[in-house]
Amino acid sequence: TNNNKDFDLKEVQFALEDVRTQNNLADEVRSWFSFIPDKIESISYGSKSAESVSLRVETPANASDDKVNARVVISTDYWQKSLNVELDIKGKEVALVMDGLSDKFTISKDATTGKYETETDTIELVNKGEVDVEQVNVVVDTVKCDSSWITLEGIKDFDSIAPQERKKDTRMLVTAPANVPKDFIQTCLLLVRYSDPFSPLDRQVIQKTFEIRTE
Repeated sequence: TNNNKDFDLKEVQFALEDVRTQNNLADEVRSWFSFIPDKIESISYGSKSAESVSLRVETPANASDDKVNARVVISTDYWQKSLNVELDIKGKEVALVMDGLSDKFTISKDATTGKYETETDTIELVNKGEVDVEQVNVVVDTVKCDSSWITLEGIKDFDSIAPQERKKDTRMLVTAPANVPKDFIQTCLLLVRYSDPFSPLDRQVIQKTFEIRTE
């Protein structure tokens, strides 16, 4: 609103200045903000003359939670006014989870072949977050148990998994070496490694421990 009694406001512009942040770079945060419209041609003087301007915030996927303080500057070539603003920025959530895998397997020996039977379980990967996760790899920790106990079939590497996307393309085959006695318990570890936009160089890991019991 133009409350001046003597003149119209011409070529009114808007800017965000003196940006102060806690967890993100101030110059980067400034680029997230824009005014719509970014300029008003004229506001006539008088309390009934008003124009609406929106401050839009586009937070990138790798933004951290933050509290932003800044000044909104409204100006022309001959007039200026500012107001202080405080905004809470909520970073987008990363939440890749592993579903559909049992905690325990019981393996019986085939009396005819003398070999342990094989059980199959499906590994489901679900992106419950708000950003893509990339370079997803499903592997078995061979220090815990080798391929005589666990093998993976299907797709084990994914370029990316989008938010709310569910992957059911990886199968785990569980058995036991023929010379393992009855009532033996083997502990195994499954690993899912992935990258996220917040720390692309640091691989994140999901771990799932499970037991294989022979009978």
